[in-house]
Amino acid sequence: GRDVHYVPQPHDIDFLYDRYFEPDRDIQILNYKAPTDGRDGGGENYVDYIGNKYDVKVIKHSVKYEGPEHKQWEEFLSGITKSLYCFNTAKIKTGGSMAVQCAALGILNFGGIQDSHEVLFPETATNDLDELELIFKKVHNNSDLRNSMIKRAFDKAVENYSHASVKEKVLNIIN
Repeated sequence: GRDVHYVPQPHDIDFLYDRYFEPDRDIQILNYKAPTDGRDGGGENYVDYIGNKYDVKVIKHSVKYEGPEHKQWEEFLSGITKSLYCFNTAKIKTGGSMAVQCAALGILNFGGIQDSHEVLFPETATNDLDELELIFKKVHNNSDLRNSMIKRAFDKAVENYSHASVKEKVLNIIN
């Protein structure tokens, strides 16, 4: 038989950080829902509940495609960089790139079962809403914990998803 190797989708972590990282954040939650998300309305209502209960502003930022000249991804990234938190309770098991973008930008990702969520934000990689609330309360009330989670997620993003790390994984497979 053949060996099977997992190679993550590479991301330009340095580019994301250098171009879009925003050191001055608003204490707000990005309520993220991917276009391919399998959620019903429950996940979105839950994020509003968290925002109301903990007095944290909730924003939604979606970008509509406007043709081949439209810089949709850049517009999306520019609209999320001020958020301290991102809630992404997608039910679909995929590789996932939103958590990687969050890690590169210093945004704490809550929820989701994608592979990248489990690697970068293991404490928050669940869609158990009761558990997410307990974790959010703990993290929201502890800036040292928040900062350590942000730093660890960034370091893990470089280690697992940067162009150099993915290139090394591929070279290790073929050599």
